[in-house]
Amino acid sequence: STIRRVCTPQRRHAVYWTVGHGESLFDDYGSFGMSEIARDLFREGFSNKTIDLAADAAIPADCALILVSGAQDDFSRPEADRLNAYLREGGRLLVLLGSARAGGIVSLLPTWGLRPAERPIENVRTLSGSDVLVSDFTDHAITATLGASRIVLDRPVSFEPSAAADSGTGADRISYTSVASAGSVAVVSATERGVG
Repeated sequence: STIRRVCTPQRRHAVYWTVGHGESLFDDYGSFGMSEIARDLFREGFSNKTIDLAADAAIPADCALILVSGAQDDFSRPEADRLNAYLREGGRLLVLLGSARAGGIVSLLPTWGLRPAERPIENVRTLSGSDVLVSDFTDHAITATLGASRIVLDRPVSFEPSAAADSGTGADRISYTSVASAGSVAVVSATERGVG
């Protein structure tokens, strides 16, 4: 990563973390803070910024990704509409959920091909009893650099495809992929719009 960063032209891309819904913040160094993820993003050449979808006029042009980290409160209809428009224009969204029943962004996900499921996650490796040790990754661009890595997810949410998955054709097709599994349950999923 360091060599690639030195040899390639400087990017001015930012990861925008949503605020206003009880999210975990990138500058929070506590147990549920996201400072380690923010640090890794910075090392990869991204800047970390916040975005208030209720107050900010537009999603900035330098936005490479919008990150919703554990939102507890529902997004308003105008906020969800703004996110939908951003995604339809080719934007990217990363959602970290703390609960399948949590408010926040959960109601938007079925439109984009996935939904949190209430499936129990059983017969998995764990470190503390509430977390899950994940090492079963699908061959996907998201997991290309993980190799034989393991990730620990605290109280992971399971996912399954929604009715919108694998519907549509061409640029409107939404494809669902289970990216990482714990036992037989998907705990990390990706959906992509369009072909290729």
